[in-house]
This record gives sequence, C-alpha cells and structure tokens, in this order.
Amino acid sequence: MQRGLWMAALAVAAMAAGARAQEIELEERLQSEASVTVELGRSPSRAGFAIDIAGGMPFSHALLSLEVEGLPAVQHLVGLDENGAKRILERNHTFEHDVTVRCTLNTPNGRVTRSALVPAASTTIQPPATLLGPGDIVITEVMKDPSFVTDANGEWFEIRNQTNHAIDLEGWVLSDAGTNLHTIHGPNGVIVPPRSYFVLGINSNPATNGGITVGYKYSSFALGNGADEIRISDPLGNLIDVVAYDDGIFWPDDAGKSISLDRALVDPLANDDGTNWCSALAAISSFNTDFGTPRVANNICP
Repeated sequence: MQRGLWMAALAVAAMAAGARAQEIELEERLQSEASVTVELGRSPSRAGFAIDIAGGMPFSHALLSLEVEGLPAVQHLVGLDENGAKRILERNHTFEHDVTVRCTLNTPNGRVTRSALVPAASTTIQPPATLLGPGDIVITEVMKDPSFVTDANGEWFEIRNQTNHAIDLEGWVLSDAGTNLHTIHGPNGVIVPPRSYFVLGINSNPATNGGITVGYKYSSFALGNGADEIRISDPLGNLIDVVAYDDGIFWPDDAGKSISLDRALVDPLANDDGTNWCSALAAISSFNTDFGTPRVANNICP
C-alpha cells in the first residue's frame, strides 16, 4: 500500500515538473519574441533609421530610452498597436555619436528589456555612387514585392537606354551588396534598343509572371522586400548604375506597387535619392491589378 502511494506521489511530482518545464519553455518563447531592431535608411545626403518593436502586449506602451555615453538618457513612451508592435521612423537622424536604444515593454509573461544600436549619423549617410561607366543605362523602376503573383514569379526591374544607339548587355553583371551575382548572357546577345525602356525579371513567362513582357530572365538574383541593392556593371567591372533602396524610410515601400523613378529625373545620380521615387500610380493592366509601368515611361511623382 505504501509503495503504491509512493509511486503515485512520484507520478504527481513528475507531472508537476513537466508542467513547470512547459511553463518555463512558454515563458522563454514569449520573452524571446519580444524584440527591438534598428534598420538604417539609404539616402545620399541624409541619415535616417527605423526602430521596430515587437512582442509586447496589444495596445500597451513601451518605454524607449535613447542613451549616449556620458549624457543623460532621453526617454519616450510609445503606444503599441493591436499586435503589440510599433514602427518608428526617424528621417532626420543627426546624432553625432552612437546611440543605444533600450526598450522596456510588457509581454504576456512579464516585463522585458531589449536593446539595439543606432550608429552615428556621419557613418550612415550614403555617399553618391562613383560612376566609372558613362551612365548610359539608368535603373528606372523596381517591382520588388508584387501581390498579384509571388515574388519568385513576379519580381522585375526596368532600365532605360539613354543613348541614340543600341546597347548589348552581353557579359554585364547584376549584383547587390550581398551574395547575389548574375552575369547576363543571351545566345544572340541582350540588346537594349536606343532611347527605350527594357525589363529584366526573375520569370519571363507572361502566363505566370502577371503578364509582364520581360526582355531578359536572370537567375541567382532576387530583390529584397526590405533594404537591398541593384548594381549593374559592364564586362570590365565598371559600375554603370546602382540603386540602393531601404524599407520605407526614405524610399517608397508599398506591396503590389513598383517603386518608380520620376520620369523627369532619369539620371544615374538622381536615382540614388529615394525622394525622387514614388509608388507607381496606375495598374499594370486590367488583368494584373498590381501598379507599375513596365517598358514605358513612368508617372511624374506627386
């Protein structure tokens, strides 16, 4: 009898231990979901950043503390949305020193503090690209986040040949600041007619890419929905044009809409600045309800 009671007690203890382990695991998971991250903006002349808070209680508040060594902390109380999240944009970043962003928020399992770093403004301003080539090819439109079809089927970007002669892109290279790299190759070259727009895309089949006429299909190259780069270099490695966009700080960022360079500013330096771009203003077609103007002149931005 005593042995039976002893075994039952052990079983109850084991169940309690298991339940406590599950509680600890849940607590760690909930707390691990709380986060504060910093993303830097991209602009030739201005510094900016975004602070993303996540994992808090819905409609609660988070305490942001901006701390620079040797100076008093500056604190802000920030309201969170129905998902316990908040995105804060700062487009006029002028801090002369690195700033620690410390965020304290209430989670479903208690108060949590997370931190991230905002680099000094002088280290985040993007210098203008040094154009080693003639700038005859200009990037004018980018569909990085289509909605009508998936990214894997519907990403594309547009370039314009600014010259009065055809340009063969054979041997030119597409790259970004990461690992994406693609060398352009076609059996008969890749010809961009004079004074015309030309689309390069991840999928050249109009039946699956949203009805887009793609002049060249690339591989090993993708357009990030957040911050990313498109670099175009000639076969000798000369940088012809580059566009480095961010995640909605200085650049447009609307799902289902291409980012479109103002048609009056088709220039390899003007397209470095996100303020010269806007989200496309018209649907691609009656079939494809995403917004964009592939292979034709863009809108004038509002």
